[in-house]
Amino acid sequence: MRIDINKGKSEKGSITLFVVIAMMFFSIILLTGFIGIKNKLIEQDKKIQVIQNEYQATSMDQKYRELNTIDVSLPDGMTITGSDGESSIDEGVVAVDKNGNKWVWIEVPKTATVYSTAGTSITESISGEFTDEEYVKIYNDLKTYTADYKNGSTTSQNTSSVDTWYSGCGIVDELTYNKLKNKMLKSIYKNEGFWIGQYEIGTYTARKSKDDELTTPVCRQGAYPYNYVTCSQAQELASRMTPDSNRNSSLMFGIQWDLVLKFIETKATKPGTSASNIKEALRTNSSDWGNYCNVTFEIQRGEYSVDEGETWKSFDVNTEKNVVNKIKQKEDENYENGYVVLTTGATNRNSLVNIYDLAGNVWEWTLEKNMADYGPCSYRGGSFYNNGGYHQVALRWPNRTFDSFSVIGFRPALY
Repeated sequence: MRIDINKGKSEKGSITLFVVIAMMFFSIILLTGFIGIKNKLIEQDKKIQVIQNEYQATSMDQKYRELNTIDVSLPDGMTITGSDGESSIDEGVVAVDKNGNKWVWIEVPKTATVYSTAGTSITESISGEFTDEEYVKIYNDLKTYTADYKNGSTTSQNTSSVDTWYSGCGIVDELTYNKLKNKMLKSIYKNEGFWIGQYEIGTYTARKSKDDELTTPVCRQGAYPYNYVTCSQAQELASRMTPDSNRNSSLMFGIQWDLVLKFIETKATKPGTSASNIKEALRTNSSDWGNYCNVTFEIQRGEYSVDEGETWKSFDVNTEKNVVNKIKQKEDENYENGYVVLTTGATNRNSLVNIYDLAGNVWEWTLEKNMADYGPCSYRGGSFYNNGGYHQVALRWPNRTFDSFSVIGFRPALY
């Protein structure tokens, strides 16, 4: 029998080629399937990540909403802290921004009682604005709502102040001032409130003169008060503190300061304490919750200075020097004058509804024009150099545009 060797090789080669092609085809199918599954898994992972990010971004807000019937207007770049004692409007809602600065929400209810002439149904025009008449009504209604504080304190000299532009306030001209004022009024009306710094503005490098470099301002616990700045410098620094390009930050307008006091009046009334007692603490004597020269209290953290910020001493639980006792310090040879300035938030005693050092420590510049002959700049709150019975948190005081001292700082509003 003859065997055709070439034929056998040909058939074997054909079979081998077929097997290779089949395996390649099967591999392609498997690879395609794997790529498809992998892409689906990647897409699924992306969706899961989006859900996780959305949860992380909203969980604090959701926690807040579950506790309250009124929402706050939260700018981009800010998150409700959710800490105990900081998660309800009655306690003082605290938020932290992307720069680590902390803010407290000031509620201004949109009710017929507050807006008795403006009403509660103003809407924006096509241009996105209210009418001039509506802005005037809103402002006048808020003045009526805060009348107890618009008139300042009850026992000290008060000067007339108006939210109007003047050269040296830190805003370039009257038109720009009025636009900012209207933005503030519209934001308060629409959002039923605004934010203020939880602390006086501070710096991590203690300032010792007006010639010191203007460093980045911070609104955090444990910073040195940002003093030795003029009103215009303070406004420039405050205007940079917004974490959201669609929101504005600035020094407080006078009406905002009064609204903060009205908010404290309505929220700081505890069982057994009447609103009249709170008003007295705001208008007659603020000594019980501020760093003034006539009071005694203990600090719980931070640093203190007895020479107007030239040198600072750290809090130490094991030393009696933590007792900020003005009378004893005057008798102590280590203290020259008995006046003590503190880093921001050094004691819970000096806070109401999570707002620290609004009374005392350092005065705070505002955007009001003071009508006194001495100077057009207006600052409020008193300082470590003052008596809380004469320089209450509601008091307005005048100064000149070029003045900057160790006893004057500032606090921003965000709207």
